[in-house]
Amino acid sequence: LSWEELSGVYANGAEFSFIVDCVIFGNASNVYYQTVKLGWIAAESEIAVSDVAVDFGQTDLGDTQTATVTIYNLGNANLTLQSVLTLQGDLGQFGFMPLQVIPMTLEPNGSVDVEVVYTPAAAGMDEAILQVYSDDPRMPCVEILLVGEGLETEITLSEQMQAILDFY
Repeated sequence: LSWEELSGVYANGAEFSFIVDCVIFGNASNVYYQTVKLGWIAAESEIAVSDVAVDFGQTDLGDTQTATVTIYNLGNANLTLQSVLTLQGDLGQFGFMPLQVIPMTLEPNGSVDVEVVYTPAAAGMDEAILQVYSDDPRMPCVEILLVGEGLETEITLSEQMQAILDFY
């Protein structure tokens, strides 16, 4: 009984390598047979994201900050993204650019970028959760924390006076 490495390339180009049991039988004529015991390799999708939290920092009211979150398929089977949504308060300061097509399929080692935006509607701290649902058997929902702080724009006395003059 010995341990050997079986390696190669799947039809989709992904490499594999496994340690297998080997038994070598022989007889007096020096004829040898090698038996290799193989098991089934389960194909599974596996979701991962580039960030588990995105901090947009301080942003003036009315301005917009953007960030990119990348969704990866680290598995050896196709991953289907079923939905992407945000959970947040009534003001809805956070959003994302919609993906072209949902559901979307990512091949093994594939990825897609999601552009997330923050536009504060009131001064103060804001939080939301970006949820990504997929067919990953171990983690069907991935959550990404989104945070930012809205700042009131302070204008000087001369800027206030100029704004009043511009109005009249």
